[in-house]
Amino acid sequence: EEIHRLYELIAEHGTLEIQAEILPRRNPTPEPDSEDEDKSDGQSEYQEEEEEEKPHIPTEFDFDDEPVFSKSSLVDRRRTPGTLAKSQKREARLDKVLSDMKRHKVLEEQIMKTGCDLFDLDSDDVPTPKRPSGLFLRQRKY
Repeated sequence: EEIHRLYELIAEHGTLEIQAEILPRRNPTPEPDSEDEDKSDGQSEYQEEEEEEKPHIPTEFDFDDEPVFSKSSLVDRRRTPGTLAKSQKREARLDKVLSDMKRHKVLEEQIMKTGCDLFDLDSDDVPTPKRPSGLFLRQRKY
């Protein structure tokens, strides 16, 4: 009923007046007295001296310096503290590097001799599956 009445008022007048209680604004905060300013000036000078005495603490945004990470920042948050990491850092071994170089050299020589790769991915031995003739082969007959 109330909604119907409001729609009729909108149809008659076009717009409705807002009926709301306007709350008073709060008073602005008073500015500090001159005595307080003198005290704050003395404190700010002391703070400036204190800031000058402190050495620069590097952050992650200091790009010129080497990054310094605390041990706590490197801890994985999902891992419970005290457990050992399961993955080990990979390291290159000279004998492994040399054997890989030798293996790649043999593969390159084989490709140069035969003109084709040992691991031919596009082999013609496997026939491409043919599309079955007829439409809707999976349709059930009722």
